[in-house]
Formats: sequence, C-alpha cells, structure tokens
Amino acid sequence: MPIKKIHSLQTPKEQTAAALLLKDQKNAVILLNTNKKKVAKLLLKNQTTASKLLLSQKRNPNKIKKAAKLLLKNEKNAAKLLISNRKKAAAALLKKQSAAAELLLQNQLVVENSHDAIISTTLQGIITSWNRGAQKMFGYTPQDVIGRSGRILFPREIWNKVPELLGEVKKGKAIADYNIFGLRKNGSRFDLAVSIAPIFTTGKKIVGASIVERDITDRKKAENDIKELSQLRNKFIEIISHQLRTPLTAINWNLELLLKGQYGKMEEGQHKFLQATYDASIEISRRIGNLLNAIDIEENRIRYETEEVNLESICAGSVKEISNNCLLKNILCTYKHPAGNSPLIKGDAGKIRSVVIALLENAVAYTKENGKIKASLKLNKNVIKFSVSDNGIGIPQTEQHFIFTRFFRASNASVMLPDAFGLNLFVAKNYIENHGGKIGFTSTEGKGSTFWFELPVKN
Repeated sequence: MPIKKIHSLQTPKEQTAAALLLKDQKNAVILLNTNKKKVAKLLLKNQTTASKLLLSQKRNPNKIKKAAKLLLKNEKNAAKLLISNRKKAAAALLKKQSAAAELLLQNQLVVENSHDAIISTTLQGIITSWNRGAQKMFGYTPQDVIGRSGRILFPREIWNKVPELLGEVKKGKAIADYNIFGLRKNGSRFDLAVSIAPIFTTGKKIVGASIVERDITDRKKAENDIKELSQLRNKFIEIISHQLRTPLTAINWNLELLLKGQYGKMEEGQHKFLQATYDASIEISRRIGNLLNAIDIEENRIRYETEEVNLESICAGSVKEISNNCLLKNILCTYKHPAGNSPLIKGDAGKIRSVVIALLENAVAYTKENGKIKASLKLNKNVIKFSVSDNGIGIPQTEQHFIFTRFFRASNASVMLPDAFGLNLFVAKNYIENHGGKIGFTSTEGKGSTFWFELPVKN
C-alpha cells in the first residue's frame, strides 16, 4: 500500500489529522507484512513436514496420498488465514481513515465558518489558503489573493513588518495578539490583532505559517473612549482639588491661630466649636490630598524622596498620634515593639508614615466602642513587618478581593464611617509596592481584621 508524504497543510489541526492518517497507514502496512511472514513461515513448516513424510513413505501409496492431502489442506488453511488477515487489516485501516477524514472535515468547517480571518502562507509570505472570515474582513475572494503576497493586507508603510514576523516563524516561534493596522480591499484601514504559528511537516520541518487575524476596531475605540473619559475626569478632579486646596489652607491657618489664642482668649464652648471646625477642615484637606495622590499614581507622577528610615520611630509615633481617637471610643490600643534594635530601611519616610497612619485610622474607624486594637513591628530575616489587628466589623468574604481598588468601600463600612472616599488602601498599596514591599490582610466579617505590610531592611 503506497504511503503519501505530506508536504504542506493549511492548519495545525489538519496537520494533526493527516499525521494520524499517515501513522495508521504505516501501522497497517507493518501489520500486513507481519501477517505475511507468519503465514509464510507456517506454510514453509507444513511443506517441510509433508515433504519429509513423503520421502519417508516412498513405497506406501496410501500414505503418500494422505500426506499430499494434508499438504493441500494446510496450503488452503494458510491461504484463508492470509486473506482473513488482509481483510481485517484493510477494515481497520478503512475505519481509521474514515475517522481521520471526519476530523479533517470538522476542522475545515471550523476554519471556514470562523468570524476571524484564518489564513495560511508560505515562509515567503505567499497566501495559500483563505477562509470565509478573511473574505468578509478584507473584502477579497480566495481567487483575488491566493498566490499573492500577504503584504496586500497591510498599509504600505508597515510592509517591512511582514518579513520580520515571518522571520520569527522560521525560527519556530509563535506570535500572539500582535497589534497592527489592516488594509481592506476598498482602501480603509482598521485595527487588527494577529496571531501566527509555524506549520510543520510530519518530519518537523517548517513549511509555512498559520495566521489568525481579528478585527479589534471596536475594542480599540472603547479603550480610547475610556482613556479619554478617565483623563477628563482626572483633570476635572485635579482642577477642583487645587482650587479648593488654596482657600482651605488659608482657613486652616486662621483657625489654628484662633485656637492658639492669637486673637484673644475664648470661652470653652467657643474653643470646642472652633476645634471641631478646624478638624473638619483638616480632614477635607487630607481627602483632597488623597485624591491628588490617586491621580498621580495612575499617571505615574509620584516622586519618592529616598533616605534611611527608622520604621520603629514612625510606628511608635503614629500609634501615639491616634491615641486620642481611641480614647474617644474607649478602645484599648497596644503596640508591641520589635525585639532588639530595629534595623533601618530605605525609603520615603513621609509616604511610609502615611501608610502606617492609614492602617491605624481604619482600625479605629471600623472598631466599635470598647474594642481592642493591637499593633506590632517584627523583624523576620530580611524584612520588617508592621501589622494592625482589631476586633471590628471585618470585611465580607465576597468583597475582599476589591479592598485595594480605588474608591471601593465594603458594604458594611458605611455604617461606621458614612462619608469616606475609599482611597487610603489604594494609595497605601501603591506606596508599599513601590518600596519593594508587600501589603495584605486577613479578615472575618463580624470578628475583625488584620492588615499588614512588610518592607526589605537596609543591608
């Protein structure tokens, strides 16, 4: 049975099916040859046995006839066995050929009915196959393009990209989602994502390229619209924030002077009233600062002033700073210092301090009265870890993966703090990761949370 060598295929799936068909043909030939050998050996053995019997019984006619009949019978049996084996091998081969042909047909239908353009080319870029999706996408019929260079599918100024991409295919490399401009038959351009894979023969020789092209015009337009809206929103927030920040600075300054008695002594009620006003004004200023920081983070405009930092000093000072807020809610706040001398870290002291304050303030805000907060700083090999644990409201399990997202607040958070922005953790995560550290948390709704971050120590 002749075995056809496969020189080129249209798709990797067709290549696999054809390789399976070729393998089955080889196996069938081997089986036939094996059966022939077995039958030939059996026939030879029987003939030898019969011949010996004939020679030993030359003078006995009856025995000679009996030996001849036995020889004839054995030859008939051998012939039947050979025919039977041939039929079985042929049936098995036909069955496998039918399955392979069915697989090829299914793959061809998938390729032909795909909405994506599925094309095959030679290693020189000559188009050898063209599906219905390609015809719809580019406007060319198979007769228009098969046998022509694939460069016609791209604007002239990027023709040099075609040999570059095929050069990678010649090395056996696959290319996924390469964004480029396509060119339709009517001359219109569109955004295209191209994926290319080499086509191999059964001998593992690369003979062409299988190309899948997808029109991503709508996706690109949506991405650009979102980007423009984001830029417009950020610009608006930035302008408003700056316009608010300037008068607020003056208000805060004047309130601070009044509270210090620069313009005369005040009664206790007046002092409390002004203090509350000052605290609210400071909180507005801090939120505006967080908004601007969030925008700067998205636009990669954050600057870090690196220096040697004593994290122990920052943590101890921050715990002391929030102690008044703890007293207002009768919350017991404790801090565990690291064992031994605290090593220095390298980073921006102001930004690290803002992260520590944010974690502590969140713990106070989301812990009910008479609750407990435990802060600690611990050295662990080459990192130093700060953690804050509380027995507050916790975070619902289904919402925990959103917790570091900008403007996200858990569904139960508004009960404790109705007017927060949801920016502290977003900013904190960015600051820590840009210091080469990690930040995370564990939380159980109704039982509390533990937030932590770790930073590498200075060598």
